[in-house]
Amino acid sequence: MANHFHAAHYSYGLGEGRDHQPEGKLIGPWIDELRSVVASARLKYAVWLDLAHLSFADAAGIDLLRAFRRDGIHLVGASPLIEGLLASREGAATSSVVRGARE
Repeated sequence: MANHFHAAHYSYGLGEGRDHQPEGKLIGPWIDELRSVVASARLKYAVWLDLAHLSFADAAGIDLLRAFRRDGIHLVGASPLIEGLLASREGAATSSVVRGARE
């Protein structure tokens, strides 16, 4: 597992939006880093998060991802672990909301 976190990986050619790919572990100070990156990007673009390279998130990181989703940010590509963590914090009935989950 990665011991680092990159909050600002951008994909290009996406029209009016920006795809952010957080990588590594969403814990500790990286939570505020991702919050800041997303807040800045949302001033100019529609934002969605590709969680395919997110290996872990602690309770505060999961809470942030849930807040993003409530605010209309799409979460895509979640691993079964991240999907499970999101579902465990919300109840299993809502886990299908994480679109594009990997199997």
